[in-house]
Amino acid sequence: MERLYHDRHIPDDFSLADDMVKRIRDGSLKLNPTDASGWYDFQTWALEALVVPDRMAENVRLRMNDRYREQLDELFKSILSLTREVHVKQLHIADAASARSDWPLVVHIGPELTVEPTRTYYQRRAQGYAFVRRALDFVGPLHTMRRMTPAGPVTRSLDEEIEEMGALFHGAAAVAGSELGLEAATAPEAGQFREWAKAPDITGDTRMTVPVFFDRGRGKTKVWTILGWATRLLIVSFATPPTAHIVMGRPQIRFTRTVRQIAYPVFAEAYVTRLLDRDQFRAHRDRYKTRTQILQHLSDAAERNS
Repeated sequence: MERLYHDRHIPDDFSLADDMVKRIRDGSLKLNPTDASGWYDFQTWALEALVVPDRMAENVRLRMNDRYREQLDELFKSILSLTREVHVKQLHIADAASARSDWPLVVHIGPELTVEPTRTYYQRRAQGYAFVRRALDFVGPLHTMRRMTPAGPVTRSLDEEIEEMGALFHGAAAVAGSELGLEAATAPEAGQFREWAKAPDITGDTRMTVPVFFDRGRGKTKVWTILGWATRLLIVSFATPPTAHIVMGRPQIRFTRTVRQIAYPVFAEAYVTRLLDRDQFRAHRDRYKTRTQILQHLSDAAERNS
């Protein structure tokens, strides 16, 4: 090791045992004992017979296939390591290049992106919930109101739910602003949003159709529909690399890209002769699996449910 890499970088894929096998075979590494050799050297020298059996006297009576030769190589490595383990207290530990403190450290920096970088969208959604709060305040105390669902009223008050939703969007805006380098996300809502994002409430079924206009010429209604969810990879990189201030050492800075898997709703626009309610559309969606099939048979489903 000292002869090969004492003052040079050790390659990532370097294997000392494999390199020893190769060098024993090409003759550049000699294991023959010398006058100064001890028990360890003699044991190592004996192992040479496993690496180059063709050079041994018994070769005249042996025929070995490649798989057996590979087995002997593995046996050489195993016994060599066991031999070294017994003698390790008496052996020198090489100081090679990768252990040197002056070898440059490479620091990879990629964009941090945990939310869609649409800060204004989040801010405006938060403002929307603030509007709802102001509007409902004219009706009565929000802590006495409950949101109605098909199963009945929820347990939490409107006051709590609106407060939470507004805080989540404020937090999303703060996180997006921080990741875009606009300002630090110091508001408590940012921490609340990060906690929520670890296990977001996405259990609801969002598949639906909604009419947008009636085409009198065709006699059909144009609908917008959400077919379900899909995932794709988002690749993020720095258009303009940020400035890095090094406070200790001499690392090499390398700016890299970040790859994230994101989920998104699958949208489509289609003409239908009749409208489907949510349950009818979801049954249709369960029957046909692909986007093409769902849209192709959407009008037929409307006719069947009319």
